Amino acid sequence: MSAEAITPVDPQEQADLDNAWRHFEAGTPLEPELAKRIRARSEKVTKTIFQKFGYIDVDQLLHDEET
Repeated sequence: MSAEAITPVDPQEQADLDNAWRHFEAGTPLEPELAKRIRARSEKVTKTIFQKFGYIDVDQLLHDEET
């Protein structure tokens, strides 16, 4: 991967990731605002992937690998 292909991580996204990881390790729930930001970014990424590749049947992909 070339250096141009690497997209820097937004500082807020990195802070959210670090915070979510701390909650995961501690077994504590996320703060509502953190969960909301993560959910919004996840929906955006999902939409982008769907627009680019269409529906991806992960179950079928895994089944194909087994055979």
